[in-house]
Amino acid sequence: MEKILVVAAHPDDETIGAGGTIINHINKGDEVHILILGEGVTSRYEKRELANPGELVKLKNDFKDCMKILNVKNFYFCDMPDNRFDQIDMLDVTKIVEKYIEKIRPAVIYTHHFGDLNIDHRITHDAVVVAARPVRFDVKKILCFETVSSTDFASYTRQNIFVPNYFVDITKTLNKKLLALEKFRGEIKEPPHPRSIKNIKMLAHLRGSFINRKYAEAFSVVRVVE
Repeated sequence: MEKILVVAAHPDDETIGAGGTIINHINKGDEVHILILGEGVTSRYEKRELANPGELVKLKNDFKDCMKILNVKNFYFCDMPDNRFDQIDMLDVTKIVEKYIEKIRPAVIYTHHFGDLNIDHRITHDAVVVAARPVRFDVKKILCFETVSSTDFASYTRQNIFVPNYFVDITKTLNKKLLALEKFRGEIKEPPHPRSIKNIKMLAHLRGSFINRKYAEAFSVVRVVE
């Protein structure tokens, strides 16, 4: 049994990027923890204080319904301001992540890719890598997932492009992942939007073809220790 930590910026990122892999871990008997740093939603308003509190409650409830399907019992909200992580000192964000790593002591961490378009995703990535530095914690793997409508919308350069080099077969768990994603009624869109059930399934099919499997999730390796 391993302890697994998924650090995501917003509710739904974790399932979009690694939902099938999360289910695989649960099925193996691993202990999965999910840390959601940001609140979501409020960046859609001109000012954060103008946001409808009911939308935040609904998003959290949708997340909890998703977790029930994934069978994840350990999850945490930090309620950082949506798409405004850059207004918080980087040290403070890192210390939040570090606190949970110290509490959970995970063997594996999944988080965002450093090249994502979304600023919260990039800051989450940086905070995880700093917090999980090997002189502080013995984290065996740090893997970056791809988040549709962010990883794929970035300005691609050699420095920030997502290059998958670690794959997880989710042929047996994709349907459950998609069922869980349907709980995010305000976040999942209709095709051809990239964050549609159809598109997410197509991406899993594409990634599966990279490893001669029907469906897969792809990751970029930050660190693997054997």
